[in-house]
Amino acid sequence: MRHPHHAIRGQSIWLKAVFIILLISAPASSMTGRIAVRNEAGYHCKYKIYPHSVVETTRLVACRGFTSPKFHARRPVIYADYSTVENMIFEWAFPLAVTKDNQGKIRKYTDKITFNNSCELRGLLYYDYATSQFEPCVNVPEVSTSETSGIGQELTEPFIKCGSLSWEITEIQKNAKSKLFETMNSFYEVEHTSMEVDGPWKKISLTKKVIVDGKGKFFKPVSNENSLISFKVQAIEYGVIINNQNEVRSIIIKHYISRKLPVTRRFIREASKQEKSTPIREKKIVTLECPIDKIFPLFPNDGISDLPSPKRQKTSEVV
Repeated sequence: MRHPHHAIRGQSIWLKAVFIILLISAPASSMTGRIAVRNEAGYHCKYKIYPHSVVETTRLVACRGFTSPKFHARRPVIYADYSTVENMIFEWAFPLAVTKDNQGKIRKYTDKITFNNSCELRGLLYYDYATSQFEPCVNVPEVSTSETSGIGQELTEPFIKCGSLSWEITEIQKNAKSKLFETMNSFYEVEHTSMEVDGPWKKISLTKKVIVDGKGKFFKPVSNENSLISFKVQAIEYGVIINNQNEVRSIIIKHYISRKLPVTRRFIREASKQEKSTPIREKKIVTLECPIDKIFPLFPNDGISDLPSPKRQKTSEVV
């Protein structure tokens, strides 16, 4: 017959063993969970993980802001202002519904993406309340990635890219042909190009038509006649510079942007007393000129040999 103290001692040893096993397994399971989260594809911020699809959708919407001429339209905001327009970096905040934390609460400072004039993503930033500043998120790439060119376009022919827009060469040629017969006096001579070997250069204004959906995203048209998708066409103006042989040398586009203005606390107090909104952003228009690496004829097969006499006009740099 076993004594009671022997039974108690045996149970005590067994309980200690179970307790030790639980202590060892808990950190292991927690570590496994952290590794799984760390390996999840997307942008890992301190408070949230953003799937690549959400970031890409935000990037496409932000790129459309470059070409929205309406004054009240939302525009990309200058994040880093460098000496040249081409090197500017812009920011675009996520919608408030997207930036909610795990508890469903909206944070005071929204996360945002950064990108350049070509709509190339530079990174994703979140506000760290411990450091009181924005910090970069960590990108965990997909197993297999695919690259797209232009804004929501899949271009198969040789294409030209300038800023946030892309064209197939045939598209530019078709735009020019239709524009020429509409306005025969639309050509302007570019100043200080008469001495060029292929000068004088001339400028013509063209229009690119882009199909967008109701949410402002660029996408390709659907050829199905029975499709119920409603299309919206946005006309975007751009210019081309041609030489005396009617060959395209460069493309000019305009980007509509905004800049944050430094505002003092006194100004904010005075504005609130007057019940007026505080103007903290300045609307701007910048002009990008993109030289063509390999020039091409604006009118293929010499369909048009002579152009109207150009008017003289100086190309603008920044408005």
